[in-house]
Amino acid sequence: MTKSAFYSAPGSVIRKVAVANYAVIPFMCLIFGRMLTLPLMTYGILISSSVILMIPRTYNDSKFSVWTAFVTLSLSLVVSFWDCASYYVDGDMSCGNLLYPLLTTVPLAVLATVRSFRMMRDIKYLTMKTSGWEMMLCTIDYAYLAFLMIITSVMSSVSAGMVWARILVFALSLLLFSILFIRSITGGPIITYNSSGVPSGEKNVEICAYVPEAHRSDTKVMYDKMCELLKSNQSFLDADYRIEDLAREMFSNRVYVSKLINAFTGMSFSQLMNRYRVEYSKELFKADVSLKVKDLADLSGFHTQVTYIAAFKVVYGMTPGGWCKEYLDSIKDPSNSGEQEP
Repeated sequence: MTKSAFYSAPGSVIRKVAVANYAVIPFMCLIFGRMLTLPLMTYGILISSSVILMIPRTYNDSKFSVWTAFVTLSLSLVVSFWDCASYYVDGDMSCGNLLYPLLTTVPLAVLATVRSFRMMRDIKYLTMKTSGWEMMLCTIDYAYLAFLMIITSVMSSVSAGMVWARILVFALSLLLFSILFIRSITGGPIITYNSSGVPSGEKNVEICAYVPEAHRSDTKVMYDKMCELLKSNQSFLDADYRIEDLAREMFSNRVYVSKLINAFTGMSFSQLMNRYRVEYSKELFKADVSLKVKDLADLSGFHTQVTYIAAFKVVYGMTPGGWCKEYLDSIKDPSNSGEQEP
């Protein structure tokens, strides 16, 4: 397997790492003693579950994910061997009871945190996702992480004499691992792309940050829905309307909405709102030519007349008073229309 192929199928590689981590434990138990079988297999399956959660789904961080999985596997083998050796020498497993919960949770927590920050800073990724729901995937990882912490905490507190409790914890761990493993195979997008934008045949490969122009229709649909929402609700008439309010109405987040607006218009949120307000003020004046500039500013959602005049000049290169005069002249003499269009 070449290096590029190795990272192009992170789901398959990480699943093999998870299985390898669990498969080594029975051999250690045969060497050091069968009494270690139940606790070590429970801890092993919890660590394997944590490794499965490292599989990337929509964000292209396959290299970091694969390396984190291998580091976790290496540490797991070291801790397991150390725990078995300690038990074989003096019958003590206290060190493992402390290290296994940390090994189960810390690498996954680090990966999920780094992935979240990278997604928030990746402009291409944010502007190509159709909704803020994609960002919820890391939150789901944190929820699984919390569940793993609870199980490992219970496991470390159960005494050696409570065999039934260890069996119960092992059963819960096995159920969790089975769900995660099956989901990692059957879940995820059907059509995916590699770094050059070519569709990939493997179902579980994450969607890369770059997607060809021909496949960006979902983003255009999202932008069109945003425009329809603004026109139908006319939320821009509220002078205190914020990007957080628009993101909430779109069931998204402010970063995604900001990048979406900039990608399609080249403007910021405030500039786009001012554009809508300026256009609305023109329609108001066309409907009632007796309105003054201050009236147009107040009715269009501007805080002050000064900001209205400044926004109008940015859009049309002239003051609203000058445009109103030209419009009135064009009504009197249609052949000498001076109205400017964007």
